[in-house]
This record gives sequence, C-alpha cells and structure tokens, in this order.
Amino acid sequence: MIRRLACWAALAAIVGCKSEPKNDVPPPDPVAEQYRQLEKLTVDAKLQELSEKLTDLVAEPGGFDLERRNQNGMRLLDLAASRNQPLAAAAIVVAGSNIWAVDKNGDSVMHFAARANAAAAIAELKRFVPNLKKRNKKGQTPADLAQSYNFFDCAVLLQRL
Repeated sequence: MIRRLACWAALAAIVGCKSEPKNDVPPPDPVAEQYRQLEKLTVDAKLQELSEKLTDLVAEPGGFDLERRNQNGMRLLDLAASRNQPLAAAAIVVAGSNIWAVDKNGDSVMHFAARANAAAAIAELKRFVPNLKKRNKKGQTPADLAQSYNFFDCAVLLQRL
C-alpha cells in the first residue's frame, strides 16, 4: 500500500501535479460587478423607454398595427427576432404584440429566430413564455429547425425551460 502511494506521489511529481486542488478562479472584481449592474439597469431603462414609445404609437388613433405582416408574412416582432435584436423584440412584446401568433406556414416568432441563429433574441423572448413545442406545417418545432441548420446553441436554448 505504501509502495503504491509512493509511486503515485512520484508520478504526480513527474507530471507536475500538486496534491492540493488548484483555485484558478480569480476573486470577484468589485468594479466589474458594479459595471455589470449598471449595464443591466441601462438595458432595463432602454427597454422601458422603447416599450413606452411603441405603446404610444399603437395607442394613437389610426396608430401602428403590431400584428401587420409584410409581403414575406413577417410581423415587426418576427423581423426583430430574426435580426437578433433582443431589446427591440422584448419591447414589441411588452407593447402588445402576440408572441404566440403564427404565419401561413405555421411558423412562430421562435421559428423565425431559430432559422436566423438569433440566440440573444431567443434568450430574451423566452422570458415571455412562448410555445416552444409549437410545430409548423412541416412538423418542426423551433428546436428542430435550429438543429436542421446546425445551430446547436439555439437548439439547446429552445429545448431548455
């Protein structure tokens, strides 16, 4: 037994291993943490401001229709998500756009985001509880669609709750 331990110690010395665990994690930087908190507050303020402006546009008589589709069948929310604009997409949902709406092909906003590899938009829109199990007319969920394009990061985001 002692011989075996001595062999392991010699091998560890040759390889350069240490018996005590390494702690490679640097101590938290208080300045960096304050910066992250300030950045989050700034993003939240921008989201609030953008949401209020959109809500005002929608509320005006003859105002903007958030559910109107362009010639490709995409709404403003679908465009924001497919262009990976998470802040804009969130503001559009807060202003009243329907996150569960689908186009003529059965694609939801999450399908559009998955097709565009828009991971940031997917992560943001998940806060609004979209239907991640919704299948389009081809029978694909948003995660299936992301996998078919080899967008594995998006596929993982779309599978986790």
